[in-house]
Amino acid sequence: LEREQFQTFFRLSLDVMCIVGADGYFKKVNPAFTKVLGYSEDELLARPFLDFMVGVDRPAAQNEVDMALQGSGNFSFENHYRCKDGTIRLLSWGAYADPDHRMFYATARDFTALRAAEDQLNKLWLAAEQSSQSIVITDLRARVEYANVASSRISGYSVAELAGQNQRMLKSGQTPAATYAQMWATHKRGDV
Repeated sequence: LEREQFQTFFRLSLDVMCIVGADGYFKKVNPAFTKVLGYSEDELLARPFLDFMVGVDRPAAQNEVDMALQGSGNFSFENHYRCKDGTIRLLSWGAYADPDHRMFYATARDFTALRAAEDQLNKLWLAAEQSSQSIVITDLRARVEYANVASSRISGYSVAELAGQNQRMLKSGQTPAATYAQMWATHKRGDV
């Protein structure tokens, strides 16, 4: 029953799973691996795993393998794989080296979309930070969650001084009460 359970787990895992020999060839891959890369199991087993990687990642991956074979244990790394359709996927690996049997057991997650989202967030953050306009984000209780550099320069408070404070501290007395009422009504509705 234990072997059957392992095979079911390997087959049904949403994460990429594989067993790789010290010769650099996949010995076993799960269906998630074939789904992510678009190659059949036979295609993956027929070539060294480095053949599926983007060229610039190959030396570091080979170095990880060489080091891991010198002593057992867990290691992790990221690399880019070229899919059958030509697209590139970023896989983040956790692996275990078993030098006695000259094998690696590894699982990976496809981080392509997450990394793209992180890159987009970083660009948006840079745009907000470099804006000459004051940008302040508050929670529904009017506590400052984010303030850009321009808001600090304009208000005279440091970004650290603004963080967690009620936005009332920024009132100049020059904005009509009706403007604040309209702003908070919009904010409470969840509108922009």
